[in-house]
Amino acid sequence: METEENGSDDSAPLAGRVLNAADVRQLTVYAQLVRLREQAVTPPNLMLLYLFVGAAEQCVADSVIAWNGSKFWLMPVLVKAQDFVGDAIRFPLVEVADELAVELS
Repeated sequence: METEENGSDDSAPLAGRVLNAADVRQLTVYAQLVRLREQAVTPPNLMLLYLFVGAAEQCVADSVIAWNGSKFWLMPVLVKAQDFVGDAIRFPLVEVADELAVELS
């Protein structure tokens, strides 16, 4: 987490304020290695998914162009508390069947 030592403010909701330059550099090196191996003209885009607990309006994606030209995305995945653990994983076909059963009854 960021502190006063590294010059950030605590009000910033974006993950870009949590990762430091060394973290991003390490992740983008992998993109550069893929680019060189594949002999690609353009570097691959990167996306780092991370769990986000908080208000939905603060769950905002952030992106930047990295040193090697890769577009680097920080993508939050909103985590919501569930009353029943089974509700955490949705089964679309079951939900559709349940809705259909309600409509038919």
